[in-house]
Amino acid sequence: LTTLTHWKRAVEEGLNPRTIKVRLAQEIVARFHGQDAARQALEDFESRFRDHALPDDLPLTEISVGGEGLLLSQLLHRAGLSNSTSEARRLIESGGIRIDGEKATDQSLRFFSGAELTLQAGKRKFARVRCC
Repeated sequence: LTTLTHWKRAVEEGLNPRTIKVRLAQEIVARFHGQDAARQALEDFESRFRDHALPDDLPLTEISVGGEGLLLSQLLHRAGLSNSTSEARRLIESGGIRIDGEKATDQSLRFFSGAELTLQAGKRKFARVRCC
């Protein structure tokens, strides 16, 4: 039997399809980049999506806030974590925003020059921000 046929049968017998997806990803990465790279890719994936760890290569973005500062919703939009300030407000309201790992629920939170923080919107969107 081919590996794909074996995997298909395993899923039909009750194996979680996610397990097969991980095995397939491992196989592809190993073939192109080697077994060590495949192991490292799996560790990185599990760290980021299971443990909700921050990406190691998160760049610092400088955002001009002006003298009056910026509301959290405005900062999220300017950092590229939402398509609009309205969407950002909805994310805050639903509990989908974290600042330095802590849930942010205050719509009136304002940031001023000198603040440096890590923002998270949902499970997979991150930004490191310095207000200037």
